[in-house]
Amino acid sequence: MDVLRYSTIETRFGTIWFAASARGLSFLRLRYFNERRVAQELKKVRGLKMLRDDKSLRRLANQLTRYFEGERVPFDFELDLTRGTEFQQSVWRIVRKIPYGSLVSYKKIAQDYGNSLCARAVGNALGSNPLPIVIPCHRVIRNDKSLGGFSGGVRWKKLLIALELGQEDIEFGELR
Repeated sequence: MDVLRYSTIETRFGTIWFAASARGLSFLRLRYFNERRVAQELKKVRGLKMLRDDKSLRRLANQLTRYFEGERVPFDFELDLTRGTEFQQSVWRIVRKIPYGSLVSYKKIAQDYGNSLCARAVGNALGSNPLPIVIPCHRVIRNDKSLGGFSGGVRWKKLLIALELGQEDIEFGELR
C-alpha cells in the first residue's frame, strides 16, 4: 500500500495542508480545513495510507513558510501529478512557468497550449489543480483583467496576488 505523508504549516492567512507520495508533492490545500476534513479529502484517493510526517516534509514546509513571508521561492521538489489527465498536466506545466508576481490570462495559457479556443477548459484544469501556489494558478486571470475563480476561493486568490505584489491587499480594479 502506498503511503501519503502529510504535514501543515501555520501562516498569517491560516493553516496550509500538504502531502507527498513517494513520487513527490501531490496535495496542497489553502482553505481553512481542520484535520478531519483534510483526512476525508485524502481518503478519496484510494489505496493510500495516510501518515503525519513533519520531519520528512520539513524542507517543503520551510519553502512554503518563506513564500508566505513574501519571499520569492523556487519550489524545487518533485511533483506527483499522476492523478491529473494529460490535458490537465499540460496546462499545469505551462502555469508553473508563470513568474512570481506576474498575471496572465486564461486565454494566454490556452494559446501557449496551442488552442486559443480552450480558455474555459484551461480554467477547468486549473480548478482541479492539486498544488496551488506551487502550480501558481492564482496568477491566471480573465482576459478582461477580472480575477476569475480559484480552487481555494477568490479571497485566497486576492491574498496571494497581493502577497506577490508586495501589497497588504488589493482592490479588484487594481488588477487592470
